[in-house]
Amino acid sequence: MDKLTGKTAKVANSPLVSGLIKAADVGSGLITGPYGAVGLSAAAAVMEKMQGWVSERNERRLLEFHSRLLNRPDPINLETGEDAASVVENADFHALLAACVRDIEEEKTGAYAELTHSIARGHVKQQWRRHFILSLSDLSWEYLDYLRRVYVVTKNNLMAEGSGSLKAEDFLTGYEAGTVQHLAVVSLNAKSFVDGVRLSQLGELFVEACSSPEELSPEPYGYQRWSNHCCEVMDLGSDFGSSTSMRIQNLIRAQRIKLGAGTTRAVLQMPLGHLRIGVTCFLVITRGGALTPDEVARLAEHVDNKKVFHVNVTDQGLGHPEPLFPKHYEVSSFGDPQWEEIVRAFARYVLNS
Repeated sequence: MDKLTGKTAKVANSPLVSGLIKAADVGSGLITGPYGAVGLSAAAAVMEKMQGWVSERNERRLLEFHSRLLNRPDPINLETGEDAASVVENADFHALLAACVRDIEEEKTGAYAELTHSIARGHVKQQWRRHFILSLSDLSWEYLDYLRRVYVVTKNNLMAEGSGSLKAEDFLTGYEAGTVQHLAVVSLNAKSFVDGVRLSQLGELFVEACSSPEELSPEPYGYQRWSNHCCEVMDLGSDFGSSTSMRIQNLIRAQRIKLGAGTTRAVLQMPLGHLRIGVTCFLVITRGGALTPDEVARLAEHVDNKKVFHVNVTDQGLGHPEPLFPKHYEVSSFGDPQWEEIVRAFARYVLNS
């Protein structure tokens, strides 16, 4: 190395620059001492292993990428010459492939393949293609999964606590600053995928373009869909305690049937329409069938033409009165009624007829 003089020598002799010069010398083979030779040999071995690992990783990603393009109901047929590069503009295809290989998160490989397929099939307008490619590259897997979750909640009537339904607002608000949820929402807002407390139309298009139908179903997230039914439990004199009533409600909810507010015998004295709008079925519970003729007539008006399942609790020695409705169960007030069996029969009647 040429001799350094003046100000140049001072800079070169500083600890930082001096260290860099020494490292450069070792890397270029200028240091021929035993440590330099060993260091160079070890570095070459490590470099070879790293190159092998990178090559193996890239091959694995490319294999998964093309497998997702081919193994589907409407594949891009490579055998007939319909390869991705021919149906997607070269610049877009190369950008997708390069981003896929370069991405540090292997979990997103499938999303790159799905986006390639969506562009090839014309599902993504020209004006949004680059935005979607750059956004997928920029979003972490966790943020993409979060966006998919919001999409699933938006598109399905999913069970929440009680009889409520999950909403996108539950995921896009109420977070603490600095949390992963907060950072995800900020990032998704910046890309115009979220609009306030809901998923934007652009966000929906992006999620659909980067996901398979299976990835956008509730089951992978552990969610359950509500059925299309809402039940009003009418306890017209069973004298059950609150624990039994709660048990019945939980069993009905487990059948994916929503619950109305619940009513007692007093409802028969109230104006029609008092029951909550949206109720599709009734579970009517009586004791000994003890309703007056006027109450029976009033009950028929309340339930109208909805599905009704009647459970009559009989006292010992009272016999079995005429059922109020065709679908009915008789249970004894002595012992523990088999509510699991009763509610399952009720659910079969409501959901399958």
